[in-house]
Amino acid sequence: PFWLQLSPGIVGISGAGDAGLRRNSWSLPARSAKKAHKLKRVMADNAPPGMLAGLTFVDQERRGAACLDGSPPGYWMRPGLPPRDSQKWMLHLEGGGWCYHEGACTARARTRLGSSSTWRATTSCYGLCDGILSPDETTNPDFYAWNAVFIGYCDGTSMAGLREGVHGGLHYRGRANLDAVLDSLFTRGMANATDIILSGGNTGGLSVFLNLDHVAERLFSVAPFARIVGLADAGFFLDHTRHGTQQHRFAQQLEHLFHMAHAVSDTDCMRNLTGEGAWLCLFPENVARFISTPIFIAQGMYDTWQLDHVLRLGCSGLVDSPLNACDEARRLSLLSFGSSLNRTLADVSLGRERGAFVSACVLPVQTIFGGFVPGRVPEPSPIWRLDNGVPVARAVASGGDWNAWAIRNTTLREVFGNYYFSRPGPTVLFDMDPFPANPSCAGVVPSPPGRARSSATVAFFASVLVMLGVAAGVAMVSCLALVLRRLIFRFGLVTPVSCQANCEVIRGKVGRKRIPRPHSAPPRETDGLLSPTVSRENSEVPQEPELGSLDRHQDGYQDRIWGTWNAPTTNSLTINRRFDSLSVPMSARHIINRGGL
Repeated sequence: PFWLQLSPGIVGISGAGDAGLRRNSWSLPARSAKKAHKLKRVMADNAPPGMLAGLTFVDQERRGAACLDGSPPGYWMRPGLPPRDSQKWMLHLEGGGWCYHEGACTARARTRLGSSSTWRATTSCYGLCDGILSPDETTNPDFYAWNAVFIGYCDGTSMAGLREGVHGGLHYRGRANLDAVLDSLFTRGMANATDIILSGGNTGGLSVFLNLDHVAERLFSVAPFARIVGLADAGFFLDHTRHGTQQHRFAQQLEHLFHMAHAVSDTDCMRNLTGEGAWLCLFPENVARFISTPIFIAQGMYDTWQLDHVLRLGCSGLVDSPLNACDEARRLSLLSFGSSLNRTLADVSLGRERGAFVSACVLPVQTIFGGFVPGRVPEPSPIWRLDNGVPVARAVASGGDWNAWAIRNTTLREVFGNYYFSRPGPTVLFDMDPFPANPSCAGVVPSPPGRARSSATVAFFASVLVMLGVAAGVAMVSCLALVLRRLIFRFGLVTPVSCQANCEVIRGKVGRKRIPRPHSAPPRETDGLLSPTVSRENSEVPQEPELGSLDRHQDGYQDRIWGTWNAPTTNSLTINRRFDSLSVPMSARHIINRGGL
């Protein structure tokens, strides 16, 4: 391995009339210019914790890849753990804003976001390569063993520029840079990939929207059975007016960038919005409906970059919380912006192959965020949390942040895991209440995955089992009471209080119906507790009408022996309280049995 040597001012790469850029741009030594297209790697065997090593510069000659200043693009990589995860790849497109006009891009070309000349052998990503790029199985259990690739950003156009040649001494080759990185990764095993996730943060999140279908097409050309999914984090930039005006200043800036860099976006979107309207394909709200590759969107409703640069709120900086620093009009504007972003995302996030996690938090990216590095360009915006009820900026983010942001106690990591692995649970979650209603945005962070989550699950199932046990006990007691009651009534051990002297019991079956008591009914003798005994000796039983019933009137109740009474004439008919003492001919017994006596 060897360093790609870069030195200033030996061979100019800018136009002849731009002496200032020649003096400040990085160039290749003449003796090395012919070898610049070859693959160069800056390797580091052991990266420090929270960092990625293995800087690789890509082939510039084949694709015409170049940073703004002409230096070669590159990426950092951590190989996956064989054998299971060596064919699974997590690609992350770095974010870092845009340069909307030539002057801004000239200044940007002197920084690490426009030139790779100062890139080091290792990278800390945005301060710490945590979250979805973390090798820690505790905070990143699903993807810790995958190949992790952090793709450097140095073109200023969300990897969308595709202008041929040099314009104003600068190179706008973002799409070519991405293709050159893919070429390199294919030679390092990605051609045999089974799974690829193309993720990005902020400006890199927008790159996912603009390039996902293109990357999928290139992947399928070498690995037709691979699975590719997009993960756009904080990349949903809204076409919104500035606070207090009707100006779409941000949209005007992107329109100029589109024409300056000859930018490209999703092919289907640009085919439908041809001509003067093609630049609108730089907005996710327009391009998302044309994306055919599965995509998951992670977004904060109050994205800190958009509050400062799209809404131009002017009161959401590092000094104080928007709720404290903003006046009433600006607070209402902030809440209105979050509501607009929420509604727009809902329109594009619902679909069979789409997932979303939209939290009502004031924050930048959520899947990877290591904290603040002073002097970093651009410096990340703060994350507002509550300290004793007062919103303050959290100076350093923890290493497990995508385990902290939660909606209804389900974290971003869990929602994306449900989406990607088709697990039970939500795959689309939106906060419906405005900031600061979500407790994970306000300092009440849910427990990390593992023991605490398992305890909650055990408690839930334990409560369910207790409720089932109580229900089963109640049912058993009710059944035993019913059986005991029927046994008591069957054997005539006792008559219910409400039925004493008012009910006729035959085999324990009682039928009652309240009717007016006939005044002419003569009193009848009873045996006290049970039904009267009817005894006829050497007499004929009068024939009752067909389908009739034997009724008894006593004390205002009609006691009915249900069924058909059609007994023939007999010399002896005795009806007692026990069925085994019933003495009737076979034909009458059959009728009585059928009638339920």
